[in-house]
Amino acid sequence: AQTPGSFPIRNKHHHVRVNSLGDANVNSSVHSTYSEIRSRLAVVRRKEINASLVDGILYFGLLLLSIILVVIVFEGVMYFSVPVRTIVFWLTIVVAAAVGSYHVILPLLRLVGVLSHENDQATAQKVGATFPAIKDHLVNILQLYSERDTTQHYSPDLIDASFADVRGE
Repeated sequence: AQTPGSFPIRNKHHHVRVNSLGDANVNSSVHSTYSEIRSRLAVVRRKEINASLVDGILYFGLLLLSIILVVIVFEGVMYFSVPVRTIVFWLTIVVAAAVGSYHVILPLLRLVGVLSHENDQATAQKVGATFPAIKDHLVNILQLYSERDTTQHYSPDLIDASFADVRGE
């Protein structure tokens, strides 16, 4: 039965009654869905950091082996003097340290939590770009939930309906 001052909203998964005054109770399932989304985004972020670390280690190892191979070949052909060998040695150390710092140390520090990682919205955008069915639904949900208590632009029931859409997908 429709109550005065309310109107039905239908989405593809649920039928929700929205009070035009906007005074609806926020469903506890909204909070649990939000918590589940954030925990899944944290898992995605951790996997992304792990993949970045593995890529960095492989890149660092390949670059180091390539530099050593090139130096050995040039040394075998050109018979470098001691000062030239010293310069090549220290240049190799500096390049290895720079590449290792950027591609191995930074992801490692993000993994252990010393450096900050990207926020949930940035991770949600990447997930939405990777999976076309999700698009920007995750970003919208995160924004709606964060603005739920501070803005009067959105009805709590509409926010609940948005979360119901995400739960249904």
